[in-house]
Amino acid sequence: MSEIRSITLNLKAAVYDALIVAAKASGSDESDLVEEALQLLFDRTANQSLLATVEGLISARLENFEHSIDERFSSSIEQHISKSEFQQLKAELARIQTMIDRDPVNPAQLEVIAPPTAEIAPSIRQLEVGDFVQIRDVDSPYFMEKLQIVKVGIVRASVATHSGEQSFLKRELRFVPPDSEISK
Repeated sequence: MSEIRSITLNLKAAVYDALIVAAKASGSDESDLVEEALQLLFDRTANQSLLATVEGLISARLENFEHSIDERFSSSIEQHISKSEFQQLKAELARIQTMIDRDPVNPAQLEVIAPPTAEIAPSIRQLEVGDFVQIRDVDSPYFMEKLQIVKVGIVRASVATHSGEQSFLKRELRFVPPDSEISK
């Protein structure tokens, strides 16, 4: 059994009255309640060191989890793209990460460089008078000679042919870009 020592406390009247009420409500005496309160206080400091230990363990587990996810993701990516593309993407990601580390407040100013293999999608525009088109040959997947549009409607366009002006459905026409656009 542990040794018991006594202490004299000077309490404010409101604290002492609250202690008496709590002692009567719990069915124990004032010294037991004071002892429990002191034990909770000491346990809290012990719990803070325990909390720090738990946080350290959780942090280590999270780092291991992140590393595991990174390895799985990398192996999955490597299966779907070539090694050189993967290395380019990894280098680009590292470059962006260093830029974020330098200026984490304003990542919107990052300059993202598109990979050189990315192709630019052709723009879509309406046919206009003066554009050159090719007409699909009837019952054939091939297109005939290059002709100039003279009228444009909602569904049809008229072209100037050697036999005069003829009207065709737009779906039967293929736009031919000017030579200056082809050379770009």
